[in-house]
Amino acid sequence: MTNASEALHLKHLEFLQSVIGRMSTTSFLVKGWLLTLTTALLAVSAERESLPLGGSALLPLIAFWGVDGFLLRQERLYRRLYDAVRCAEDDVEPLSMDTTRFRPRIAWSAAAGSATLVAFYGCVALVDLVFIGLTAFRS
Repeated sequence: MTNASEALHLKHLEFLQSVIGRMSTTSFLVKGWLLTLTTALLAVSAERESLPLGGSALLPLIAFWGVDGFLLRQERLYRRLYDAVRCAEDDVEPLSMDTTRFRPRIAWSAAAGSATLVAFYGCVALVDLVFIGLTAFRS
């Protein structure tokens, strides 16, 4: 590798690492927004003793879980591309951010069903369901 191609190679890796970092940060923010929204909905539901309002806390949970699964899939795709660039595979164009060739290997459902997302969103769902059950029992 010449100095110019080596510099281009390192810049490509930096670009990919930046995208991977943004995906992780956005995933963290999604989880924070979910907790904020869920807590607010459950607090208002408890104040009004409204079972439907408490049940509505499950809707953002499903939506945010789907978004988080998408973000994790994208992060995994870019990690695959990063590895291909790191290993200097010949078929990766310089500075390419195209992850199309990895998409068949990484499904959204697998990302959304990952142990970390299932644990996090499952715990939030469990808390929601317990709260809904307690609200129904109290009514």
